[in-house]
Amino acid sequence: MDNIFVESFDIRDIYFSKYVEYKKIKEKSKNAKSSFAKELNKESDLYKSCMPKESQMPSDPNAIPIEIPEENILEPEDPNELPWERAERLDKNKKQKNENEEPSEEILTDDRRKIKKYIKKIFNLISIHCHPDKNPDPKLNKAWKQARKYCTKDKLPPLVLLCKINGIDAPIDDFIIDQISSEIDRLDKKITELKNHVAYKWVNEFNDSQRDQIKTINKELFS
Repeated sequence: MDNIFVESFDIRDIYFSKYVEYKKIKEKSKNAKSSFAKELNKESDLYKSCMPKESQMPSDPNAIPIEIPEENILEPEDPNELPWERAERLDKNKKQKNENEEPSEEILTDDRRKIKKYIKKIFNLISIHCHPDKNPDPKLNKAWKQARKYCTKDKLPPLVLLCKINGIDAPIDDFIIDQISSEIDRLDKKITELKNHVAYKWVNEFNDSQRDQIKTINKELFS
């Protein structure tokens, strides 16, 4: 364990801050989608369909940059279902289908073996401090239950963070630091995707003039 590195630059703190930021943006995005739908309820075309791709936007320098996931371009099967709701539903159905399929034999790479080894070691540490049979503290018991969920999904960075939050001295080395760095990058991409959604931009970035521009574009393309 590199104590000097951890003391001067604790990547777990950066990961925690990024995770908190992601949760806030995710909630903000959820509220933005709801507001977007309510505000444009009378604009039936815009309400029931998705905004055009960036390539379809005006070419003038004041054009509004919008990135839309490819699946959101599809016409929803339910006329009352918004595009992103359909995308989320299809994604959920896909995950459920994968869960119901017969599990295939997992081929472990060296990194996967290391991750599983660390997960087992760290979970044992958490169990010693947080298991209901070891500690009556409800907060720590909740941390143990959360740790079990992370273990079933092979999530190493959240387990390391749980240890730090609950004062458990867990091992941290270059391999774990790399895993946490990758998770930080993943959260950064998720945050960017959420902020680039048209509903998020509509509520948090666009002014009245830009909103009118979008309505005009929508009428021209979908009317």
